[in-house]
Amino acid sequence: MTIRILADREPYASFVDGSAGEAATGALSGSFRFLNGPSSLDEANPDLVVMPAAYFLSIRLVRAFGAHDAGPGYIAYGPVALMAEAFDRGCADYLREPWTMAELRARLARLDRLVFSVGGKRLALIGAGLKYGDTTVELDPDERILLRLLVQNAPKPVFREAFGERIELFAHSATKLRRRFKLIDPELGIQLHAVRGIGYRLDASSCG
Repeated sequence: MTIRILADREPYASFVDGSAGEAATGALSGSFRFLNGPSSLDEANPDLVVMPAAYFLSIRLVRAFGAHDAGPGYIAYGPVALMAEAFDRGCADYLREPWTMAELRARLARLDRLVFSVGGKRLALIGAGLKYGDTTVELDPDERILLRLLVQNAPKPVFREAFGERIELFAHSATKLRRRFKLIDPELGIQLHAVRGIGYRLDASSCG
């Protein structure tokens, strides 16, 4: 997961360039890659943007964390007075000032963990790993995106439009995800259904 920090002042502007004793720009921390400052044209879009609440509230397009092909999700930061409005607008989380990189990493770890039940088995998506008991199966980014969408929408289907023009990738990711389930338990693969002309659905329930 790539996180870009757009800071309006210190110390946040120095949190990931090494000058504040934090991780270096672009450094990996577990399954997270941190960037600071505006993006350049040759960089991939981040999964999440951390930005001042006042700026966040001025943005027109807001999406839920985990949605696909609709820009990044957001973590806003600022005074308590703006927290309720920021959550109403759809931010993934809110950092009350002052905050530290340690707090940001802890909150990201919570967002990066998805616990759900399929076929009577309790599974967890933690970073890139799909875990069941002592078994861990690694998922690629598109599989993780699809799995989050399937769990968040269950028992309703995820429509093909969720992947925009990448419908072939949608079907390919679903096929690979079904294989990953079968590696954990052959019976789990049948819980992922193709809905003709619509998309896919997963017989799952979120465990929080």
